Amino acid sequence: MNFYRGYSIRRKVTELVLVACAVATLVACSVFAVYDVWTTRSGLARDLRTIAQITGSNSTAALSFGDPESADEILGSLSAQPHIVEACIYKADGSVFAEYSRAGSPARFRPPPVSSPGFVP
Repeated sequence: MNFYRGYSIRRKVTELVLVACAVATLVACSVFAVYDVWTTRSGLARDLRTIAQITGSNSTAALSFGDPESADEILGSLSAQPHIVEACIYKADGSVFAEYSRAGSPARFRPPPVSSPGFVP
């Protein structure tokens, strides 16, 4: 505290207010950043869930009639979504019925094993 001994009370109060405002601004920015990341991720998950439900509804006829070309066409409509790179449709026995890979994707897509409904971050 000897460091501040030569300063006036006005300068000490000014520096204290400045530090308090800087800390408050840092905390507020951190809260906004975390909130923004959380809402973006939950919005993306909601959009993907909706797209998956629509794709699933559209592919029931292709699965029922065993038409993989129709299923490929349905999955091809996912090219309109830039954040979807790869997708697949599974049969009831867990085998892959149709696959989709965006043009220019770096590696050959290997469908994961069938898992419970939902998403994994």
